[in-house]
Amino acid sequence: MACDSRRGSGDQPALPASRNARIAWLAALAAALNSRIHGRVHGFSAPAVQRPRPSALSAPGAATPRRSRKVQVLRRGLPEVAILGGLAVLSALRPRSAPGPSDALRKNVEDARKALKGTPREKLQQALKQLAVVEAQLEAATGDKLDYPLPDYLKSASESGKIMLAITGASGVGKSSLVNALRRVKDTDADAAETGVKETTTEPTMYSFRPKEGLFEQRFYQARPEDLELEVGVQVVLGNVAYVEDGTVAEVLKTCGHEKWEVRLETGSVIQVDSSKVVGLPLDVVIWDLPGAGTPNFPQATYLKRMGIRYFDVALLVTSSRFTEAELMLSRELEKFQVPYFMVRNKVDVDIDSEIVKEEEAHDDEELSKQQKLEVATQTIECIKDYFQIEYGLDQVYCVSARRKLRKAHDFPSLERDILDAVRVQRGY
Repeated sequence: MACDSRRGSGDQPALPASRNARIAWLAALAAALNSRIHGRVHGFSAPAVQRPRPSALSAPGAATPRRSRKVQVLRRGLPEVAILGGLAVLSALRPRSAPGPSDALRKNVEDARKALKGTPREKLQQALKQLAVVEAQLEAATGDKLDYPLPDYLKSASESGKIMLAITGASGVGKSSLVNALRRVKDTDADAAETGVKETTTEPTMYSFRPKEGLFEQRFYQARPEDLELEVGVQVVLGNVAYVEDGTVAEVLKTCGHEKWEVRLETGSVIQVDSSKVVGLPLDVVIWDLPGAGTPNFPQATYLKRMGIRYFDVALLVTSSRFTEAELMLSRELEKFQVPYFMVRNKVDVDIDSEIVKEEEAHDDEELSKQQKLEVATQTIECIKDYFQIEYGLDQVYCVSARRKLRKAHDFPSLERDILDAVRVQRGY
């Protein structure tokens, strides 16, 4: 069957002159000091992240694809997490892998500086070492963000805390159709991503998930900020309200006196609540349809930086046949910067239909039975996966079709589950 398919005590050396070299020096110093204190800042090691990992493209001795591993991110703190009515309430407004210092890291630096005041003499040296660690981490993270600035097109979505997915691939691989499938939107709907045989994605385009539809069902929330000031029209999350399910989203309609507000529930009902019953703000989930890498307009050498891929929670690299060199290089960059990504082989239904026709032609055009067609489908998927493993060393490629009737078939359900898991890890769930 055809198949196309990462110094101890004593005098310290002088700081290097250049900013990049100084950052690297500080990072190395931080790691050395950190290992002598507690092994890691606050004993924190990030949760195990499962992500597709192309073994053939990784350094010798690297973990095999999809194997659970612990990722230590010293320069970022651990966001607080709460559970509200079985829903994840997150205080992290940025992906763990995004460039730059987090609020938690800044707080670590502030706490370390405060700790120096009134510290007994015998503990002063350790406090100074701890401060050196977190300040080195802060400078390294700040320098990282200068090297990879947030693109203008992403500023509004990223700074508002939106959970962002990126989907990229060459022309004609069905990116837009896959965007619609993940959102449970028909290609003909008014808010659908435009599809066509020609390249329809020439600039990054953002699409929102409909409430209670698609992959996420808008199930992520930001814990209430301490300085939150309620305003008319703001969407809020309610908790501990009589006869209202925890986690219900409501719209603020008007003030009803001191610390009381009139809100409209998702059901349309209007009730009054105390300000204390507002426990968070909903976080929108969006998916960005990006132009493919490796084209004259979007060269691979500058693609990661220009598109701001490191600011996304998850990236999907999509093909309908073979992965290009630009896409393989992009996967190596994503692996380097610990951005969860998924290699997706789209349009497998076309391959399956083609194989069925070949089988029928080989048997004098006799139509295959339902069971025989299922066997051909299974063999075709196995063949495609074998090709990617042999040709590229990719042990985890998701074989999917964006067609409505096939959204529960092949690897589409597991792709959605794994995307959801990756987002939870990125936001500290």
